Amino acid sequence: MMMEDGDDRARISALAHAMWESEGRPDGRDLEHWLKAEKLVDAQREAALVVQVHGKDQAGS
Repeated sequence: MMMEDGDDRARISALAHAMWESEGRPDGRDLEHWLKAEKLVDAQREAALVVQVHGKDQAGS
């Protein structure tokens, strides 16, 4: 995982919470939800970096 800042931590927390709620608030799956949310936030950050470096036309290539 990349280094997370305060904004990323808040996004991860919100996503993990949403996953937990959408799955019926199961007990004992907090780490699983956190790790899934962490991967999603990392992927979003990496995609944003690609757009910044290569421009919008190259992001999908």
